[in-house]
Amino acid sequence: MDRAFPANATCLEAGSFELNGISGVSLARGPQALGIRLIAVHPTLGLYDDRALPLSICTPPVEAPDLSYVRYEWRMPVNEAGWRRYFRKPRGSVNAPQVLGYTDDEAAVVTMEWFRDGDVVRGRYTTNLPATRFALVVNGCFSPAKVLSADASGCVLEQGTEKLSVSLRNPAGIESPFVLNKLEDAIVSWMGFEPKAGEELVVYPVSLQPGVSFDFTLSFAEAAPVTDISAPLAAGAAAYEKTRMRSTGDFDDAAEAVSALVAYSRTYDPRRERIQTTINRTWGGANRPGLVFGWDNFFTSYFAAWENPALAAASLEHIVTVYSTNGIERGPSQRNLIIPILYVRTISIIGDDDLARRTWPGMMKFMRFWFPNRDGNGDGLIEPGSSHSVETTPRGKIVSDAMDETGYDELPIYSAGFAEGRKGMLADGVVFDWKSQTLGITLVCQNSLYIAACRSMAGLAQRLGHTEDEAWLLSEADRVSARMKEVLFSPEEGIFKDRHWDGTFSPASVMTTFYPLIAGIADDEVKEALKKKLLDPKQFWGDNMIPTVSRSDAAYCDGLDKKGNYWRGNGWPSSTYIVYLAIKEAGWDEIAYEFAARTYRQFMDYWRKHVHAYENYPPEGDVDHDFLYVMPWGGREIRYVWAAAMVFCGLEEIIGVELDGKLRVGNPFLKTQSGWKDFIFRGQKIQAETGPERTIVRLENEWSLTLGAGASIRSMEFSSGGISFDILSASGASLEVESGRSFSVSLGKEAASSTARRDIPAGRHSVKVSF
Repeated sequence: MDRAFPANATCLEAGSFELNGISGVSLARGPQALGIRLIAVHPTLGLYDDRALPLSICTPPVEAPDLSYVRYEWRMPVNEAGWRRYFRKPRGSVNAPQVLGYTDDEAAVVTMEWFRDGDVVRGRYTTNLPATRFALVVNGCFSPAKVLSADASGCVLEQGTEKLSVSLRNPAGIESPFVLNKLEDAIVSWMGFEPKAGEELVVYPVSLQPGVSFDFTLSFAEAAPVTDISAPLAAGAAAYEKTRMRSTGDFDDAAEAVSALVAYSRTYDPRRERIQTTINRTWGGANRPGLVFGWDNFFTSYFAAWENPALAAASLEHIVTVYSTNGIERGPSQRNLIIPILYVRTISIIGDDDLARRTWPGMMKFMRFWFPNRDGNGDGLIEPGSSHSVETTPRGKIVSDAMDETGYDELPIYSAGFAEGRKGMLADGVVFDWKSQTLGITLVCQNSLYIAACRSMAGLAQRLGHTEDEAWLLSEADRVSARMKEVLFSPEEGIFKDRHWDGTFSPASVMTTFYPLIAGIADDEVKEALKKKLLDPKQFWGDNMIPTVSRSDAAYCDGLDKKGNYWRGNGWPSSTYIVYLAIKEAGWDEIAYEFAARTYRQFMDYWRKHVHAYENYPPEGDVDHDFLYVMPWGGREIRYVWAAAMVFCGLEEIIGVELDGKLRVGNPFLKTQSGWKDFIFRGQKIQAETGPERTIVRLENEWSLTLGAGASIRSMEFSSGGISFDILSASGASLEVESGRSFSVSLGKEAASSTARRDIPAGRHSVKVSF
């Protein structure tokens, strides 16, 4: 079996596991997965299924981590006007971010609610409009099933060693089912014909009426009777509403948006027989599992860690396994070196050392992959490349995959833009070295992130007791730091620059220019030059942050839509977040807040209006919902999970994880008091608040720290025995400690004192609270 973790063949999972299947719920155990989903049918236009369902979501998904309450709401056409509105625009590209724009009477708002009751799923569908051309599909999620029985009250399907029993009750109308081999065959029944019989799936023609619920149960055991579930649904919804993580103030609703995207990402991998996260739900069909794209899935794991650590752990182990089982070079091609940094941050939040030890060998394979595999000219630095065989792989794909290795596709450092068939088209002055199969340009981005990744991984290695790995990682960080200063520093510009193998510096000006800040290799003069570059509205600063290409660069907005298409200027949540981390590492807290406020605003505008969370955002102005992008020439997917990085820039202004895995809390430059509460850090709920008045961090039922105006916390760690942290302030601040346990407080080398309130002088000072 393709996995490097203990199998649990008895583990039953429930969720919306089919990639497009947000209108239903599935059960999965081992390689078997079966479930239901609700679709609409038109006799001539076809099925309202597949991508139409995630495109039609109209409210943020809700999913309690323990599955005590789950809700999805979407719209489906109920009359000819609604069908025409959906089908009147080309659907050739899923990356054309269209707004469907149904009127109130054209499409019903369909609500699916369910909860897990032991090994049984109990749920219901409701609607706000009458609907007569809907159908409930029961099928094997990722491979065919065999129908054992089916009537109007339910059905039983078999797949491998599992039998799915479905019970149904719909007072609004449920007809005798069709047993078919192909879903499309059901269409003729709405034309008055008998569809061709089969044995693999069941289709129920159903009607929905306002005020009447269509109830169902799913079980891998005997059929569970349908009962009134109004009370448990209401109780589950109320309990989650009371306990879910929330954010307020300058970043109001950001935490709730993260929760919704994390819920949306939860899927199942039948091959590896475990839960995974998907990067989106439109890049594929209904009957397939979630999508794996490398750094994207490390982002989804990181986001999940803050409220649903079990999902984060499953997702993280899943993506590490994908990379490590068959070799790093045969894993997903997007090997951006933010991956180890996100890995350490996720492990730090979850606090699961067993998970860290299981995944550590795979991550060390990832770290050791780069040299000599991606040192094409032997200069001790990384160049992006491809490991595909030149004998079996088209040359254009090899070059394209080398560009994709950074995750930045057609960034103008090395690319002249998209070509037909997505073949790699090299920028002027860039060569591809066929002997090493690397691009002939040494990049600031991957080398900077490699340094930061080595240092971040070294901290975790120390915690796990891997002393040899720790020493190697630290020596690598030092070695590549020295080489970057020797090779990639441009004295003329005073910053680090990408460099061709012929010795010339690349003229391209892109967002990766700020990455040396995260590596810690920029001295004060370089920092000042980068700050000037960042804040220049003719280059990178603006209302939309952060463009991938400087506005002063010739490649800015030269792509398909002339508005920044893909990596020719658009701001990407992933790279925006990396630049945010670089800004924080530089210590520019005032800039960090202004940066985060812009990314938060840009995300929330579309989230609140359309429940859209884009793969990328325009560098100027608004998202164009009418431009018909042609695949595979760019565009933007409408609900890409890593869009949560846009609001994480804001949430981490309240509390965040530093590169070494410790916590930082607070930024006095926030405009209003802002809070993030009921997130989970190492198994315990925490609340944090910061702003112009004070900074507070509170461990539920244990202790709280309150700092006066103008102060923040850095390098914070805590255990049952105490808390250690640094206080950073420009003009001094007060510290107040509260706990139900007795404690003492020591400042620097001073003797410990039981005084609960202390005055802290200006500067950075170490504090220890002992219980």
